[in-house]
Amino acid sequence: MKNFQSKKRILFLHFCLVLLVAVFSHAAGAGEWDMEKVVETALQNSETMIRAGEELRQKELDLQTVRAVSGSTFTVSADRTRMKNPLTGEYEIFGEEEITLNIPLTPKLVVESSLTVGGPALVRLDYYPLAENVEEALAQLDFSLQQLEFQETMVQTELEARKRYIALLAAQKSLRQAGENRILAAETLAITEYRFQAGLVGEAEFARAQTAVLEADMRLESAKMSEQAARRSLSRLLKKDLSGADFAELPAFPENYTTEDGVLENALANDVDLKRARLLLVFARENLERVKKNKPVIAIGAGTDTEDWELKLSAGLTWTISAAYPRRVEKAETEVIQQERAVEAAVETVEDSLTAAAGDFELQRMNMELLEHKKNLAVKAYTDAQRKYEHGEIFLIDLERARLEAQATQDDFISGWNDLWQAWYSLLAVIAV
Repeated sequence: MKNFQSKKRILFLHFCLVLLVAVFSHAAGAGEWDMEKVVETALQNSETMIRAGEELRQKELDLQTVRAVSGSTFTVSADRTRMKNPLTGEYEIFGEEEITLNIPLTPKLVVESSLTVGGPALVRLDYYPLAENVEEALAQLDFSLQQLEFQETMVQTELEARKRYIALLAAQKSLRQAGENRILAAETLAITEYRFQAGLVGEAEFARAQTAVLEADMRLESAKMSEQAARRSLSRLLKKDLSGADFAELPAFPENYTTEDGVLENALANDVDLKRARLLLVFARENLERVKKNKPVIAIGAGTDTEDWELKLSAGLTWTISAAYPRRVEKAETEVIQQERAVEAAVETVEDSLTAAAGDFELQRMNMELLEHKKNLAVKAYTDAQRKYEHGEIFLIDLERARLEAQATQDDFISGWNDLWQAWYSLLAVIAV
């Protein structure tokens, strides 16, 4: 028995040494990270966010370009005709060059001037009292939609960073648990070996204890690989080497979160899909107004020639009503109605998503309490069985049954812990806090 106690002390010291090595290796690594630091780094460094920022900048440049050049043209044209002169019998070339400059003074006022070489100089003013720069409106819509895409990417990137952080902490919990189970299996083997040498148990029971240690070794190695994979996954997202980093535990859940005022209002105000639907509805309504206005044009002209320089004025009103006008109006009205339904559907989706996310979190919270209760009972039963086996009160098969039950409940508890935190931050993503 004295030999057995000595072996237990050696195993305990070995475990402490392993923990110290791990602590010092992490301290010499990349420092401590908490969840908010992880999220901030992900929003700055992740490839998804970088690409989203580039796409947003491209749409902004497109809008600036449209604003700068919309309606502005500079044209140089030349016309040449080769004809035979009936009087001289020789071929002569006739033609003229023209320079045209079109400058938008406002989205509704355009000045156009033309100068023909050797000909009269003309200035024409076209006023569109009900017109609108549709090209710029479309560019502004594209830019606004891209802003919403960027916002959605931020929400999804933040949620992904949180989930990977939670998965890493869960992997570390599993690793610690696997290490503790390995020590317990080694202690059971030491007890069995002592009893085997004393002739109290048979060779089959000793072999069973050895098998349990080998299984514990395998589970420990698997847990190490899972923890390393979780580190790599988070490192890839942040573009940081986290192989030697420490990670802070998560805070406690806030109480009475479901009774907080304005939860649904926040979700409706921050949901990107709903914002997109409302933006498209505004654009559809504006488009309907453009179609109904039908754009009458008032043309005012002033001209002279180089012979007598007599000023000539002209004015006119053009209002074209196409045969397709009623169909265009009906189509625009249908688009408004469809987009109104899309907004209503988006509101319902937000309400349903919030209800589902809150329900899932509450269910996971209740499940977590159950799993913790079952784990505590199973671990206590295993501890009692370990003591009884050491005193020869039960067989190894009884101890193995208690060990497997404790191991299963521990795994379920860690998995439930992971699911609970995933559900919590998924709920916050719906609320967009």
